[in-house]
Amino acid sequence: MDNQNQQFNSLPPPPSEPPLIAGSNASQNLPPSPSRPPRARYLIGTILILAAVALGFWVWQNQLGSPTSKLLPVEPLPVVDTNIEPPPTTATLIKTSLDPTDWKTYRNDEYGFEFKYPDWRIGDNFLSLGGTFQLFNFSEDQFDRVRFGIGENKIEMAISKNYSLAQLMEFDKEIEGENSFPAEVYSPLTIDGHQSLKRVSNTSISYLITLGTSDQGVLHVTIYGDKNNFWIIDKILSTFRFID
Repeated sequence: MDNQNQQFNSLPPPPSEPPLIAGSNASQNLPPSPSRPPRARYLIGTILILAAVALGFWVWQNQLGSPTSKLLPVEPLPVVDTNIEPPPTTATLIKTSLDPTDWKTYRNDEYGFEFKYPDWRIGDNFLSLGGTFQLFNFSEDQFDRVRFGIGENKIEMAISKNYSLAQLMEFDKEIEGENSFPAEVYSPLTIDGHQSLKRVSNTSISYLITLGTSDQGVLHVTIYGDKNNFWIIDKILSTFRFID
């Protein structure tokens, strides 16, 4: 019996498996994890970026509002009623003498005419240089106004060279058709023996006077502003005469 026990004790111990060590051989014992190829990662990233851009644009377009989405509708310009009463004047008016003998004299030797005018303020005085001659019956700091108040008037003179009365009438009709200007009425007459036209519209009265020769053209004399003072232009032209 003692011999059997000695033989049993002398047997080598059974082999044992080595223990797993964390961080070293443990990862070597696990199966490798699958990984995405680089092309798939790039595709997914691109899709996410495009989706973010599309979402941002939708929020800006619908929530914040783009410049084009906030534009107001364009409304047509109102039609100006030329028959309405002028507004009260804020300028200092110049008293006009009714007697032309008290008026000043304008003389143009280049075109050979002269006339008398009331003691109004002179604006432009470049008729002989291709410009205009202007008279105002209100204070000088208001000369650039377009709409005139009660009692306010402007008289303007200009020369259309190398034009006849018939050509100017045709030209006016073309402008009326293109811009829907108020209809104008023409009345033929003579002023100091020269063929002329009186042109009346809702906003002004003009006289078109042929000058001495055909190349000199036509003199325009127009009054604007308060219609109650339109009689002044007739008074001025009653003194108009051609000179040698």
